[in-house]
Formats: sequence, structure tokens, C-alpha cells
Amino acid sequence: MSEINKPFIESLVTRFKVIGFDADWTIWQPIQGQGKENQFRQDPFDVKWMVERKEVLQALYNLGVRLFIATNQGLTPFLPSEAEAEQFIRQHLKASEILVSEIGSNVRIYHCFTYPPVDYKPQLEKYVSEDDFMRKPNPGMLFTAMSDFEIANVHDVLYVGDRLEDEKAAQKAGVHFLGAEAFFSKAYR
Repeated sequence: MSEINKPFIESLVTRFKVIGFDADWTIWQPIQGQGKENQFRQDPFDVKWMVERKEVLQALYNLGVRLFIATNQGLTPFLPSEAEAEQFIRQHLKASEILVSEIGSNVRIYHCFTYPPVDYKPQLEKYVSEDDFMRKPNPGMLFTAMSDFEIANVHDVLYVGDRLEDEKAAQKAGVHFLGAEAFFSKAYR
């Protein structure tokens, strides 16, 4: 295991009051070892921390940085029934809570379970939305986190993600953005 880059972590603590992270392929990955080409997990409990990611979040949390996770989860409209969609959402929330609890009790997590319209027909139209403000690349989850943490200055917030939709959400919210690979490569020596 690599050693955490304490000067980098401390620089984040002095610069940002809140740091947010995308979930899948930023801090978590499927247990089954699927590659990014098949990156969206079908089972909400098929998830684990990516190597050396939990330790960085724990170091930030222990130094007083407030943390949040904002994640799109778009499988819901493609499930065969409302009951299965509700079960998927409950399981996903529980799996996320379990992982987040390993960091600390004040880590917040925001989910968006809608999905934009696609060429093939989803089963559950209830979860399809052309422009859900909460779904990245829209900034709704980031704005909600800033409100919940009572952050008035967008410059006090950093968002870390692995996809263009994460970067666009950060831009639309006016917060700082750093790609996941760049962030975590700086976090270790």
C-alpha cells in the first residue's frame, strides 16, 4: 500500500470546506471485477471500495473536511416492475450507507435514479426524465449538498469524478473539479 501524501491532503483541508465524489469508478467498483466497458452494476451490493480510495476519504474526514457522494444510478427504468425498481432503490441506498458508514457518520450521499430517454424503450417510464435537475451533468445534487452543508461560496467546494458528466455538473455548479485519476494519484506518494 502506498503512503498518503500528507502535504496534498493538508492543502485540500486548508482550501476546501466540502469535497464531493462520484461513486462508481471514482471511489467504488464492482466486486465481480467488471472492467469499465461494463461498468454499471446490476446488483446494488456488488460494490467495494477501489484500492486506496477509502483511506484518502478517511484522512480528509478525520481532518474535518465535510464529504459527500453524488451518484447517478440509471438502471431503475429498465427493471421489469415497480416493485423491483423500489427494491433496487432500497438495496442501493442500503449498500451505499454501508460503505459510507466506514468513513464516518456525517458523510452525505445523494442519488439520482432517473435516466434520460433512450432509443430502446425502458419498462418504467416513471424513472425516465429528459432533464432531471438532480441527474449529472446537471448540478442539482451538488447544489443540494452545498445547501445541506450551508456553503454559500462555491469556491469552498471541490468535486471529484471520473466522467465528463461529473466535470460538467461541477462547472454548472461553479465548483472546482478534479478528475479521479489525477486526484488520487496526487493523494499518494
